[in-house]
Amino acid sequence: LPQRFTEKLVELSSGTFQLAAEVVGGDNILLGAGPERTRLVIAEGVATGVSLGGHLGDANGYANEYLPSLPSARFVVPAGSHRIHGVDARSWLAAGEWFFIGSKDVFNGLRGYYWQAEMLQAAGVDASGIDLARPTLAAYGEGADTIAGDGDAEIRLYRLDFARDVGLDSLALVSQQRDGTVAALRVAERPFFRRVHVDSLTGEAQGGLSISNSRLALWDRCRVSDVRDDAHGTGFR
Repeated sequence: LPQRFTEKLVELSSGTFQLAAEVVGGDNILLGAGPERTRLVIAEGVATGVSLGGHLGDANGYANEYLPSLPSARFVVPAGSHRIHGVDARSWLAAGEWFFIGSKDVFNGLRGYYWQAEMLQAAGVDASGIDLARPTLAAYGEGADTIAGDGDAEIRLYRLDFARDVGLDSLALVSQQRDGTVAALRVAERPFFRRVHVDSLTGEAQGGLSISNSRLALWDRCRVSDVRDDAHGTGFR
């Protein structure tokens, strides 16, 4: 690994390590001695074996801004918008930063419980709105077909506090889970799984090597066996 990564590096020797609870990190790289030599065994009942990354919203995961879109006070961001009007985000967002926009408008009629959502970069922020580095792909707040079915297409905006260059390298993950995810990288730029092997002893782990709310992700020489890859998520673009 490059020298700049050494401060965030957590290095594991050869051996088998039993994980009775989730291993939670932030801006870290978990490095083993090779998938044949370093094995992490995830116990049944652990929701996620290893989780690394940044924050969606503030440090507690809460939204930075809620924008109600009731028919009596309709707040709409049309598809193709270069600016989000009517919101003062200066207290939590700056030019160049990335954020999430989502609303309860259903983006796929076959899966009527997923929010319409995408990640956007702010080109500028002032008291009356947010200028966007690229136009929105979808419309938000129209409320014609919403998750709750009540016409309330509430819009949520979250700052994406990315961790950078985080991941797992050169190890094996052995899952005894009957649900949950083996490993997850969340809210990150350049997250990676490199030379990671996954085996599910039960065949019932729901997710293998998951990357979400992230940019420029990499899976390199990985292998995943006997994991139920159930489709789930919020449909980010």
